[in-house]
Parts: sequence; C-alpha cells; structure tokens
Amino acid sequence: MHAARVATVCFRSSPFAAARVRARGSTGVVGCAEDERSLCDRLNSLAEVGDVDGAEGIFQRVAHESTTAASFPSTMLVNTVLKACANSADITRASAWYGRMVHHDIRVNIKTYGKVIEAAAKCGQVDEAVGWLEKMLEHFSEVEASDMNITMNTVLDACAKAASSEQAGQWFARMMRARVLPSAATYNSVVNACAKAGNANEALQWVRKMEADSIAPNKVSFNGLVHAFARANRTDDAVAWLRHMPSVRIEPCLESYNCLLDACARGGRVEDADRWLGEMEAAQIKPDVISYSCLVHVCARRGRLPQAAAWMGRMKRDALVPDAIAYTSIINACAKARQADEASHWFAGMRAAAVEPDVVTFTSVLEAHARAGRLEEATDWLGKMEASAVQPNVMSYSSIVNGYAQVGQHDLAAKWLFQMEAKQVMPNVYCYNSVINSCAQAQNGPEAALWLERMESKGIRPDLVSFNSVVKAFGRAGLASEAFDWLERMEQHAVAPTVVTYTSIAAACARAPPNVSPASVAAAGSAAAATCAARLLAHMAERAVRPDAVLQRTIDRLAGSHRSTGSIRATSEGCAAGDGSARPLEK
Repeated sequence: MHAARVATVCFRSSPFAAARVRARGSTGVVGCAEDERSLCDRLNSLAEVGDVDGAEGIFQRVAHESTTAASFPSTMLVNTVLKACANSADITRASAWYGRMVHHDIRVNIKTYGKVIEAAAKCGQVDEAVGWLEKMLEHFSEVEASDMNITMNTVLDACAKAASSEQAGQWFARMMRARVLPSAATYNSVVNACAKAGNANEALQWVRKMEADSIAPNKVSFNGLVHAFARANRTDDAVAWLRHMPSVRIEPCLESYNCLLDACARGGRVEDADRWLGEMEAAQIKPDVISYSCLVHVCARRGRLPQAAAWMGRMKRDALVPDAIAYTSIINACAKARQADEASHWFAGMRAAAVEPDVVTFTSVLEAHARAGRLEEATDWLGKMEASAVQPNVMSYSSIVNGYAQVGQHDLAAKWLFQMEAKQVMPNVYCYNSVINSCAQAQNGPEAALWLERMESKGIRPDLVSFNSVVKAFGRAGLASEAFDWLERMEQHAVAPTVVTYTSIAAACARAPPNVSPASVAAAGSAAAATCAARLLAHMAERAVRPDAVLQRTIDRLAGSHRSTGSIRATSEGCAAGDGSARPLEK
C-alpha cells in the first residue's frame, strides 16, 4: 500500500487517536507495551530487510491494537518505518512519513533525519541527502559529534552511490572544516566513490591518505581498490591488490572475487571468469547471485548461449533466484542469436520467478523477434510492454524500424518512425539511418535524400552511415552526378568520405541510369565512364584514400578501353601509394 494512504489511515483511525490521548497523558517511555512487543519485533525485522509495505502494515496494526499509554504513537516506531524506507532506498515514502510526523506533532529526532538522509543516499540522490542534512542542522542547534560523523558519512555514501568522486572529495573537505574526525568508514566511502567512477589512481591516493592519518585500511578499503582497478580495466593491478590482502591478515571475500568477475564480464573474458569462480570455490567462498550473473553476462556477451543457460541452471540448483541482470543478459544473447522462441522462454521464466522485467528486458525480447524476421510478433511485444506499464524507449522502436528496413519494407519502417515521434520518443541517428538505408536498397535516391534532410530538420546530425546510404541510393540507381553532389555535401558537413563512399559512386558510373538502356550507354562510348573514374581517383588521391581490391577492379573496368587508361592507372597507383602524388588529370 502506498505510504501516504497507509499513514493517513493510521493517523486518523480511532484506536490510534485513543492511544494518542493516552500517550500525551503518560510519563512512561514511549515504545511498545509488553503485549505488543512481538508486533514491534516483527516491525523491526521487516524494516531490516527494507520491506516498506510489510512495515506499514504492522504499523497500522499497532495503531489499531494499542491499549497502553506508552504504546503509540512513538518516535521510535515511526523511525522504524523510516528505517524500512532507508533500507529499500525509498526517499519518496521516507519524505512522506517525515511530513506526517511533523503534521501530527510526533517528535522528530536526529535518527529521524538520519534515516531520511540514508534513504536519499542509497538511491544516489546527493542533493536530496544534502538538503535533509541542512534541514537537520537548522532543526537542532547542537548535534553530537558521533551523530554528525554518521550523518556526514551517509552523505558521502550518497556520493559513492552516484559514482561522484569529486563530490565525495568536497564533502570530505567539508567534514574537515567542521572538525568532524574522519573514520575508516569516511575514507572507505570516498574510495568507493572513486572505484565506481573508475578512478583507480585516485582511490589509491585516498587509501594512502588514510594510512597517513594512522587509520588502518580494512577489508572494505582493499575491496574498494580491487573494484577501482577492475572498473578501470586494469585487471592485473586488481589481482595484485587481491593477492596483497592476506599479507595484511585480510582474507579476500565474496565481494573481492565478485569485483574480478564483474571485470571479466565487462571485458568478455569467459575463461578468466571460470578460473576466478574455481578459485572462489577452492577458498570455500560460495558464489552468490552477483557471481553467477557475471558468468551469465560474460557468456551471453560472447554469444555462448548454451554456456549462459548452464550457469542459469546452476544458479537455480544452488537455490538462488537469478536477478534481472542475469535474465536480461541471457535474453539479450538470444536476441543476438536471432533465437526468438528462446528469448520468450527465458522471459516467461523471469515472470514465473517474480523478477520484474524492465525496458531493457522487453526490448531484448522484441529485438530477438525483429532479428528473426518475426516482425508482427515484435510489434506485439511492444504492446505487451505498454500493457505492463513499461514505456518503450528509442531502442525498442529502433528494433522494429530496423527490422522492417532490413527486409525491404520501407513504408512500414517509415510508419514506425513516425509512430515513435507521435509517442514523443525522439528517433536517433540509428533509426533514420535504417530508413535511409532501406531507400538505398530500393534504389530510391530522392527519398533517401528527403529522409536525411528530415533528420537534419529535427536537429539530428547525419553521420558517415547517413551520407554513405544516400550516396549508395543514387549509386544503385546509376545517378552518378547526384552521387557526386552528395559527396560534396558530405564534406560540407565535415564528414570524411571512405572507400565505401567511393565504391558507391564508382558503381553509379558503371551502371546505366533509369530508363536508359545499356546499349545506348555503350553506343555513347566509354569516355564518360573513364572521365568519372579519373574524377573519382583524383578526389581520393587528394584525401589520401586508398582503394581496396573491389573498388580498384571497378575503376579498372571504367577506365577499360579509353585512350587515357595509362594515365588513369598511374593516378590509381598514386592513390594506392598514399603519397599524395596523384592529381586531377589534365583535359
């Protein structure tokens, strides 16, 4: 149940009101009566695991069942609900509960603010956490040094969660100015902020500073270094720090190895991941969901779908529930392998395990169907996505647009791009390139040019693929003059042509334009083709673009029987040499 609704029911219920009156007349300690202590214990247990709905339910029961003056309402009980909000990183509900405490005259203390700050910190909302800290300092003229240390460390945790090493450093400096002595936890928060940002050298500097302050680095500190170097793709250094830990009487733990497994997953190193899992198990460290998810991810990334599926099976045999990352990784691997039915199977398993799919998961299933050419089913998945209150993003629509473009259904590709815009989802350059390329496949240069201009009108800068597709569209239609025009426009946009660009233009020179028979072209002689070849080679030579074998053969065919063949071939050789010696041919 939503926090606002639960809180309103609790605060307005008649048993609560009666308890409120008794509490105001009492002088006892505010807390739970003996016959309600089991409920209070249950409330605390739910708060520990971040079960906000459960904690609010117990709170409501206590409100209705309170019979003693000291039972309800108490700051302690509301703070326990706030503890649930903090542990679930739910700043919205934490803020709502704080507001109702103030509205109903329930005493707010340092711990109240601490839990709201913690809720903001755990979801990485640094500004929100800072705002609540400042509100706390306005509320209380004096704050114990220990409470200030805990609270400011919590703000540092927010910086770490947000991977903001710069803000973490600033808050550390602020603590020093406020004469709040740093602890190991303070330094570790800064180290973790650096680690999540991939700033390995900076993380090491903070550990050195920690040692200079006569604070011994602990397991969290060294895990931070392993994480930092692994995140920075400096795996050898990460391993060195893991190997260093036993020398200071700190044994590597599950988190240490998971940092290395994560590095393997991001780097696509399957064999290394297998080796690290073996070392973990040899050290009698049981892999957790994160460990297995890394293994699923690395296998999926390398396209090893059976191996990824095997790790999913092992995770279940170890009585672990795969998380959203594991399911999404294997579904994404199915998409890359065009295994639509397999993707649907894993999605069904995800739902059965009560793991909620997000936009990335849905998009991966959708993409699997689109890549398999099952485009009607792909569009059905878009509908399922919206029915599940998951809003499709640009990648969701891109999969459909590209799917139709790949099978030559230009009209449907364009239709879905327009539908994106109607849904206020801004198409990106990839979407437009798919439609432009479908025009090229249909040899429709003018339509391709219109789509590129539409892209520009929407504020999206065409890239090399965009221009190459337009040139290819005119090239396939045998419209060499238009292809050359777009080559010039390409350079006006500071996009450098490549061998692919020149190959499309060469193809245009070699192909008969629409409504002109090859016989008519032959009758006109080979001079036009040879001139085109010369112009093309001169353009390439000035830009030091070397023709590949395919382009060279096309140019040789164009030069063919023309009397200037020797000069053209000399120009081609100058291009191939890349020495800039080739120049436009004299007429």
